[in-house]
Amino acid sequence: MVQIVLTDKPSTSGFFSRKPLFLKFVLLIISSVFAASILSTFFSVSGSGECEGYWPEVEICLELGQEKPSWFRRTRKNSGCPQWRIHNQWDGKQKFSTKLLEIERVAKEWRDILIKTNEDQMKACEEGRIEPMIFILSQRGIAWSRIEEGIMAGNSEYHETGGSMCWTDALLAKYVDKFDILPSNEFIVQVSKFSLVEFQRKLDELQQCLSL
Repeated sequence: MVQIVLTDKPSTSGFFSRKPLFLKFVLLIISSVFAASILSTFFSVSGSGECEGYWPEVEICLELGQEKPSWFRRTRKNSGCPQWRIHNQWDGKQKFSTKLLEIERVAKEWRDILIKTNEDQMKACEEGRIEPMIFILSQRGIAWSRIEEGIMAGNSEYHETGGSMCWTDALLAKYVDKFDILPSNEFIVQVSKFSLVEFQRKLDELQQCLSL
């Protein structure tokens, strides 16, 4: 998957100097779509390996089928495929899935609001109200499922602002919910500690601010 890195260099005067954080996320949405549309013309989408939900190449994983393989089929190349993480109805799955789905919902609402926000509305809000705890980085290319042949998995990543939590938009629907894929323990802990209440509260404040 194409990685897009933006450097936030606030202007020394005017509105841009007062709203570097807001512009960072607005520009991130616009620039990621624009840059991805150009880069994906020359490069295929591949995982950075830094986000939860990235796996080895499609052809390597598809050979393992849609169930957990026998141990003797494990190789160095396919050891990172999602099939090895299939655990039927693993403990805590429902709670994990419900919370992650809600986090994704709030992140999508936040993205949609920022896209529709005009400059006058931006000026009416303070920085603290417009910095999302989770933002979405979208790509033009498509990632394919490593379990189901010919199935498109997704094209976006969720990133925690100022943190290390990151996952693909396909992780929950295409792997965890559909095939009982057990995420890494580190990611499960990150999700459990994330404050969904605070995330929703900040979204509510942003909506109230923009409606003034």
